[in-house]
Amino acid sequence: MLGKGFGLFTLALVAAQSFGCAHKPPPAPCTETEPVRVALKARQTLNPDESGQSFPTIVRVYLLKNPSTLEVAGADEVLRHDRDVLASDLLDVQEITVRPGATETLTFKRPDLASAVAVVGLFRAPVGNTWRLLTPLPAANADHCHEPAEAARPHVTAVLEESRISTGP
Repeated sequence: MLGKGFGLFTLALVAAQSFGCAHKPPPAPCTETEPVRVALKARQTLNPDESGQSFPTIVRVYLLKNPSTLEVAGADEVLRHDRDVLASDLLDVQEITVRPGATETLTFKRPDLASAVAVVGLFRAPVGNTWRLLTPLPAANADHCHEPAEAARPHVTAVLEESRISTGP
C-alpha cells in the first residue's frame, strides 16, 4: 500500500502539469497582407520659385516590381509618360498634392510582387536625381494585425525640401 505522502505528491504533480500547460494560444494569423505605408513630410521651403516663394508640389508614389527602369529615367519622361516609362514594373501609383509644412501618409494594398517604393516630386526645377527617392520595400510583417503600434508606422518616410526628396526619420 502506498502512503498518504505519495498520493499528495501525485496530486501536486498533476496540478503542476495542468498549470504548466495553461498558456495563451497563439493569435490567429492575420487575414490580410500588411499594407504599405508611405509618409511624406514637406518642409516650409518647398518647390520655390525664383523669388523663393514656396508652392504646393504634386507627388507620385509608386509601388514597383523592379526599380531599375526608374533609376535611369529622366524627370521629364516620368512627369509626362510615367505609365509608359515604368510599363510592366508599375504595380500601383497614388498622386497627392503636398503643401509646404504638411505631412501626409498614403496607404497601399501590398501587391505580392512589390519590391520597391518610389517617391517622385514634380518640382519646378529638379536638380540631378533628387527629384525622386527609390527605396527597397521591407518584407511584410505577418503579425501586423496584432501589433497596433507597428501597424501605424510608415515603411518609407520621404522628406520634401526645396526641389529635392530624401529619406527621413
